[in-house]
Amino acid sequence: MKRLVVSIWLVSLIVASCGTQAPLEPSAEIVGEWKSEEVISGGTAGEIDGERYLFLATIQGTAVPYDVMLRVLDVQDPTAPVEVGFLAAPIDTLMPTLSLSLSGTVLYALLGGQAGGLWVVDVSDPTSPREITLLSTEDSMALELALSGNYACIATFPAGNFLIIDISDSAHPQQVGDLELSGERLEVSGQRIEYAGSLLYVVDRDGLVVIDVSSPSSPQEVGFYANPDWVGEPTEIGSSGPMNLLAPPGSFLDVAASGQYAFIASSNSGLRVLDVSNPASPREVAQLDTSGSAIRVLVSDNLVYLLEVSSSNESISYAVRIIDISELDNLRIVDSVEEITMIPGYLSLVEMGNYIYFLNLDTVLVINVYASNGNKG
Repeated sequence: MKRLVVSIWLVSLIVASCGTQAPLEPSAEIVGEWKSEEVISGGTAGEIDGERYLFLATIQGTAVPYDVMLRVLDVQDPTAPVEVGFLAAPIDTLMPTLSLSLSGTVLYALLGGQAGGLWVVDVSDPTSPREITLLSTEDSMALELALSGNYACIATFPAGNFLIIDISDSAHPQQVGDLELSGERLEVSGQRIEYAGSLLYVVDRDGLVVIDVSSPSSPQEVGFYANPDWVGEPTEIGSSGPMNLLAPPGSFLDVAASGQYAFIASSNSGLRVLDVSNPASPREVAQLDTSGSAIRVLVSDNLVYLLEVSSSNESISYAVRIIDISELDNLRIVDSVEEITMIPGYLSLVEMGNYIYFLNLDTVLVINVYASNGNKG
């Protein structure tokens, strides 16, 4: 009986110890790299049958229209990504960048141009991607894509126009709604969108627009947060695509959402956090200045990943900041990967598991967020 009591006590002690173990502190470093012979123009990541893959859009040459390829990298071993599959796009594209999103085993990509639209690809066998269909956006040039459940939103040119697509049947996607924002808002083609449940967040130089898409056939603008740093005159702050990104200081350049909060990359104003629990009246609840110009943002659990660009004497470098957001009144940078020097190109961060993939021009850098803690998976 004593042995039984002692055994139960030991098990309880072990369980209690595990339950109170402090979470690991991020300690990031670059652990892998993949070089492309083509220009990377978009990317996303996901798991297929328990294996991890990175999906890239690449363009061949510099002549317009561009020849586009979908390339699939096996990143199960993040230190040594290897290409395992590819598929040529059915048409050339006038836009050098593609927006990619993965839903299960179906990949959605944008082909920008008057003959372009939403390209749907079956990636259930990553070594042999197969085209399902291409939904034309007719005269609307597709710029940016976001998915939520059975719906996709496509931001088109001219900026401020949005198409809502029903993708419940991936073989037969169909447009079910559209919205055109009026006024002077969202006039920069670099707008970024984030689909979160029944809300769509749109950022551009002058603020955040909240769109209610609970009725996909009739999306409605319900809220707006004006950028407090808007000054109205463009200035060069970095690069996005083959051309320098021009935007006023403090411009809202990217958005990520989690729960009741929207996280905004706000160029030289760093990270802004907005409470959007009342979509009609977003309000800023936190802000963190950073040393560079924040251009891309991701959120995962209690961490935000912020991509920054800095320039001096014609030298451009990048940094990935890892920010603890568990306490909004105490935002803190817990680690960084800094002084990443590359030729400017398409810029993006893709997150999967404990790894961040930094895409730029012809390079994929693999960042292990918990490298110093022995993370292997």
